[in-house]
Amino acid sequence: MADSITFTLDTSALDRAIANYGEAAQRRATEAARVTATRIMAEAKSRLTRQLGAYATGRTEHGIHMEEAGGGFRIISDRPLQGDEDFTASLVPMFIEFGTRKHSGKSKSARFGHAQEPRPYLLISAQLEEQAFRQRLVDALNEAADESGLGA
Repeated sequence: MADSITFTLDTSALDRAIANYGEAAQRRATEAARVTATRIMAEAKSRLTRQLGAYATGRTEHGIHMEEAGGGFRIISDRPLQGDEDFTASLVPMFIEFGTRKHSGKSKSARFGHAQEPRPYLLISAQLEEQAFRQRLVDALNEAADESGLGA
């Protein structure tokens, strides 16, 4: 009589599920990031329009856009120069987000003669979306596990 027990396990289904999980997780996580980036972009545009009020021309809002970046997305706020504008016009999004300080002398940036308080629109929009993105990502990874056969 033998003193041992032998088991033979077929792990081929598990091996396939693990192999499929990476692709499913990447696809679903990318979609969660796309949804989040779209929401950040929309909130930033809306917030900027509200903050600028009567001074809103639409140029800075139009400069808020999304680009794919390394498997995710980047939200950019820029303002291309038009006509004979000097380079400081391209810095308007930064001036709005972070404010300015009063400068002395004959600097072109001092022509307004006052400091501009920060009116954050981009970073705050991203911060507002942070928790929702975390939940979207958890849901995406759980759905990928289900899709690949690793879920409950």
